[in-house]
Amino acid sequence: MYSLRSLYRIMFLVWLALVMCIGGIVAYNSGTHGSDSLFAFLFPSSEQPAPLPPIIPEQPAPQPAPVITPQVLEPTKPQSEWIALQKGKKAGKGTLGKPEITLLDNGDVEVRFPCTDAPGNFHEFHPANIDSLSIDLIGAWGKGVRVDKRLNKGVLKRVQIADHKEWVRVSGIARESTDTIEAKVEHASPLKVLRIVFTRQK
Repeated sequence: MYSLRSLYRIMFLVWLALVMCIGGIVAYNSGTHGSDSLFAFLFPSSEQPAPLPPIIPEQPAPQPAPVITPQVLEPTKPQSEWIALQKGKKAGKGTLGKPEITLLDNGDVEVRFPCTDAPGNFHEFHPANIDSLSIDLIGAWGKGVRVDKRLNKGVLKRVQIADHKEWVRVSGIARESTDTIEAKVEHASPLKVLRIVFTRQK
């Protein structure tokens, strides 16, 4: 006859064997083999799983704004009102007024004539017997244009102007015998002025 303690042990072992058998059957029928499958199968949760956050597509990095370089406009140079005359034989029209002789700041000498109409061409030459430059303004400009002026300073020491039948001659005599004189002959229509600028050749 077994003791009561031994009987309890036998009953406990039988109960444990039954539990293990039931657990194996349940695990096999549930189709899962995880460590918590039996507990989850026996005691399913009524709560719904929390929804996953929506997948946000990755935004491309913003491109840097293009650098706009301001365009610097160069200031336009005002067009000179003085137009250079050409060498030749074309005669000018109208009349030449009284000449004005001016010593410029850089030592050049300017001779201006009021010109009532369009000027023509000019001719220049260096006389052989004197260090000077003569400019002939081609055209029948009329009589009475006579000037002989001496200058105290500047590239010229003397300016002589004389009218001829087919031109007016303007001669500039160099101050230094070693200097070679050259001249610009120009006309400004808005001013109705013709000018000759004598300068030292560089």
